[in-house]
Amino acid sequence: MNQAFQIEEYKYDTTWQAKARKHQSDFREQEMKVPAVRNTKNSGCYGNVISAEDGARGVNFYSPFWDEIKNDLKGKTGAILTNVLRSEHIPYNVFFPMNHDLNKAAVLFRTLTGYDIKSINIILIEYAPSPKEEYLNDLTSFDAYVDYTDSLDRPCGIGIEVKYTELGYKIGMGEEQKINDKDSTYYRITRESGFFDYGDMSEEEFIKYNFGNHSRGDDLRQLWRNHILGLSMLQHKDIESFLSVHLYPSFNEHFNPETSTVLADYASLLNDQGKRTFMPMTFESLFAAMKECGMDKIDEGWIPYLIRRYII
Repeated sequence: MNQAFQIEEYKYDTTWQAKARKHQSDFREQEMKVPAVRNTKNSGCYGNVISAEDGARGVNFYSPFWDEIKNDLKGKTGAILTNVLRSEHIPYNVFFPMNHDLNKAAVLFRTLTGYDIKSINIILIEYAPSPKEEYLNDLTSFDAYVDYTDSLDRPCGIGIEVKYTELGYKIGMGEEQKINDKDSTYYRITRESGFFDYGDMSEEEFIKYNFGNHSRGDDLRQLWRNHILGLSMLQHKDIESFLSVHLYPSFNEHFNPETSTVLADYASLLNDQGKRTFMPMTFESLFAAMKECGMDKIDEGWIPYLIRRYII
C-alpha cells in the first residue's frame, strides 16, 4: 500500500505555477484517487508525483486509451508515468486519441492552421526524424507530429511543442558548442531556410544574441530548435511544407502574450515567409476546436477530461 505524505508548498513556484500544481494535485486526489509521494528521495512531497506502481497502472492518462498508449510507450518509465504536472504525458492524452478518426483530425488542423491538409496519415508522439546525425544531431524531438498529405499528394508535417507550467531552459553543453560554432548544423539550417531576418546583425551575432547562453537565449532556444528541426526536414526534402506549433495553456504567464513577450520576440526574428511556419496556440482554443470539429465522437468523455485536467 502506498505511503501517504503531507503535501508541502514548493517554494520556487510562481503564483500561477503554484495554482497549476494545486490543480493537478487536486485532480490526482479526486479523480485519479491515488496518494502523492515525495518528488525525489530527499525532497518534500509537493502533490504532483505518484508512485511508480500507480504510474504503471496508467492513472496519468485518460483510461479508455491507456492500453494503446502503454503499447506505444514501449516500456518507458519515469516522469511520463508518475509526474502529473510536467508536460511529458500531455501529448498522449491530447493527440494520440486523434488517430481514431484521422478524417476529423484533418478537419481540426485545417480549421486551426488554414493549411492545405487533404488527409492525415498518422499522429506520432515524441517524434524526430532519423538518423539524428543527418538532422540536428541532438535530442530535439516533436512532442507530437502530424504527418499529413496536401491536395497535391505531397508529404507535409506539423511539429508540436507542448508546455504546461514549463518556462525556458538552460543551455546544454552540446548546444553551447553548436551555438558557438558558426560551422554547426544549427547555423546551416537557420541560414539555408531563408526564414529568419538577421536585421543589422551578422549570422553569428544573431544566433548568439537570440539563442546563446543567457536569459534571452533560455527563453527562445527551444522555440528555435523545434522550428529548425522541421526546417531540416524541409531541406532534406522529406516534406514539402512544415508548421511549428507552440501549444500552451493561457494561465502560463511565461508564454501568454498579455504577460510576456517571449512568443512575440521569437516571431520578430522571422521574415514574412518564416512567420507563416510558426504558430502559437492555447490549450483553450485547441480544446474548443476539437469539440467544434466533432472529435468528442471519438469518445464523449475525452474532451471534458482534458478540460477538467488541464484548464484552470
